[in-house]
Amino acid sequence: MTDDQNVSSLSALPRTQQLLAAAGTTFSNNFVSYPLCCPSRATYLTGQYPHNHGVMGNSPPDGGYSMLRGGETVPVWLSRAGYQTAHVGKYLNGYGKQQSKVTGGPSAPYVPDGGTDWMGSIAKRRPGGAPTWWCGKPAPAPVGGC
Repeated sequence: MTDDQNVSSLSALPRTQQLLAAAGTTFSNNFVSYPLCCPSRATYLTGQYPHNHGVMGNSPPDGGYSMLRGGETVPVWLSRAGYQTAHVGKYLNGYGKQQSKVTGGPSAPYVPDGGTDWMGSIAKRRPGGAPTWWCGKPAPAPVGGC
């Protein structure tokens, strides 16, 4: 699954188009329940509407990474069913800065459950700077890239 990607951007990604779009499911008529980054991402991760998963905005106190309870998500369910999953890129706003709702500690060392492989970007350290990455499973380490 890809996120925040329109059809026209696939023309620059022929391999993605070949591996995902051609072999996957496309939706010609679709809707979003809450057209904002974090609530929408949390919806596709949980299958729940925002009023059920609790992520109602992009930053605290109503949203962002710290509001998602990540123990019951699509990657967790797929993992239980024997599938391998991977996350590459941004998770939710605030990952790496906000506290984990699961562990109560810093979010960056925490890799959400369910992913076979994890390459999650952390918020940029300075304006215009490249993101830092937390990579791997089960014990990620901070690196400049994966």
